[in-house]
Amino acid sequence: MAAAADESGLTAFFHEMSELGGIVVKETPKLDLDLYIQNYRGRTRLDRLLTIGRCCVPLCVEALKAAVAEAKSGRDVERYREIWECIRIAAPAEPEAVFDQVWADKTTTENRQQTHHLETQLKGYKNNLIKESIRVCAQMKQG
Repeated sequence: MAAAADESGLTAFFHEMSELGGIVVKETPKLDLDLYIQNYRGRTRLDRLLTIGRCCVPLCVEALKAAVAEAKSGRDVERYREIWECIRIAAPAEPEAVFDQVWADKTTTENRQQTHHLETQLKGYKNNLIKESIRVCAQMKQG
């Protein structure tokens, strides 16, 4: 029963991708996803997994599951939500198709805190730079 739900999910997902003008590859590719993706890190790895998940029917679920794991190892909540939307439609029976609200809330809070900290540091550096510029100008006028 779950396999039938996954199959109808994949059909609906790739119909939607096709309607949006996306490329849909139905043939089994001649590549090992794990071997291919090990050459990439960070955002590039995530982008490639998502592209494969959106385009390749045989590798869709595997690529999207790996993309979810990769997204959750980073800090980009919006990208995670984008990937989750894909896997939710393509493979609703998979555990990764359940949105991890706890992770999203925690990461969003951490991102806000880090942003605030960095903005505070930047303000301090700007103020110090302005003071230093004034000091240098004053010295030049005196000297």
